[in-house]
Amino acid sequence: MSPSGSMSSIDATAQQSPLRMAILGVDAVAAYARDGKKASGYTDTGVNVIAAKAVSSVASEGVEYGLANCWE
Repeated sequence: MSPSGSMSSIDATAQQSPLRMAILGVDAVAAYARDGKKASGYTDTGVNVIAAKAVSSVASEGVEYGLANCWE
């Protein structure tokens, strides 16, 4: 059972940024086409924890924030 007392709810999730990923990918392709610079390594595009109920020990945003920013 979840902390909210429901068997069917999700109390937290990790939110990534698909728009930011796409922008960085297009920028990398453009740099390669422009001057031959190849992308390498790992790029941290970030992640937000979206929680129905805040936990003081974990940085998180609320559900409203998650809904408003899910395609940022």
